[in-house]
Amino acid sequence: MLELVAKLIGNSTFGLTITNKDKHRVVVLQSYNNGERDTQPLVGGDCRAVVTLLLSFIKYEQVMPQLLEVERQYGEIVYDQLHYSAKTIFDKAKLSILNFYYDF
Repeated sequence: MLELVAKLIGNSTFGLTITNKDKHRVVVLQSYNNGERDTQPLVGGDCRAVVTLLLSFIKYEQVMPQLLEVERQYGEIVYDQLHYSAKTIFDKAKLSILNFYYDF
């Protein structure tokens, strides 16, 4: 049992280092009213926030009659994982499998 837990911890750590953050998305449920006009001003009266939301927009899907599921990109992505070490581990694993296959 202890060996399985150690393997799980090692694999999850490796998977965390190779995660591609460019594919992460923000999904928000947004409600709207068809007949009523929204009387509230834009976010703090600043149109830059609205432009940022429009630029990060990817797609939407209608879930219910007045409910949308909106998918957006993250505004700023921070790359703080060790991609080089994870890719090196992949290369070493492939090399050892190829060595075993062709030498054995």
